[in-house]
Amino acid sequence: MTTRRLDDFAAQLKRLVRFAAIATLACSIAIPANRYGLRVVPDAATYERLTRRDPDKRLVDLETLGIPLDIRYATANNFMKEPLYPAAKAYLRAPAARALADVQASSRRAASASRSSTPTARTA
Repeated sequence: MTTRRLDDFAAQLKRLVRFAAIATLACSIAIPANRYGLRVVPDAATYERLTRRDPDKRLVDLETLGIPLDIRYATANNFMKEPLYPAAKAYLRAPAARALADVQASSRRAASASRSSTPTARTA
């Protein structure tokens, strides 16, 4: 490439990067960080707006995917001997929930195949 073509390419690349940054800012919903530096969705309306724009931000209840839960702090079966959480629920963002469900299904298939291929003991 000639110097002129490199300069033109660099200028065009800078314009594209600037445009992408502006577009990203325009499409994002500003959620301020809390005192711990975490960006916590402040209300249901904001959550709905976020998930409409990006369905992968949707939270999925793991029980709806058939994933067994053992959330001890929602029961008295923990070291405090009293429930610390009001409900035994677990949620993940949609992509992580799908991945966990896939692993769970794969694990079940492997366990089933293992049981069916294990030789049984002969009885006398």
